[in-house]
Amino acid sequence: MRLNGATIPDTIVERVIERRGAEHSFADFDPARTALVVIDLQHAFMNDAVGFAAVKLWPDLDVWPEDEIVRKYRYSAFMPGTSELPDRLRARGFDTVLITGTVTNVCCESSARDANMTNFRTIMVSDGNAALSQEEHDASLAAFYNTFGDVMDTDMIIASLRRSPSARAA
Repeated sequence: MRLNGATIPDTIVERVIERRGAEHSFADFDPARTALVVIDLQHAFMNDAVGFAAVKLWPDLDVWPEDEIVRKYRYSAFMPGTSELPDRLRARGFDTVLITGTVTNVCCESSARDANMTNFRTIMVSDGNAALSQEEHDASLAAFYNTFGDVMDTDMIIASLRRSPSARAA
């Protein structure tokens, strides 16, 4: 499967379709119940410069006043007891998360796996994540897609948003 930003081997796609009955099992998500989660877009992960505070956000990140910033204390933002994120999302009625950020095969994949394990419908956004190499990126997304959740690119996410009944009603 070719996605913007990644390739998942056909053998894995076929296995997923056989097991789940569809190439993208979460393509019918409800925008009103879906949160965009941005993992670790801060200086410590975005450049090699020293002297920046590890929790200072990357300056090109478009943060809006209504966006919530949640600290995490382990690789995963969804591991029980290490972040307030799952509780905050559930309190607002979210059941689906779109995982973006850096590094794909470290904190993003850890967060995505734990989100799935704590009953969130989880989609990793292929062109919304970054790793140190394309091989690491593809391997991480393929492993996640094979077992834990869905992988879609931004264009697929937008198409799903447009198809949703709640988006058409608005």
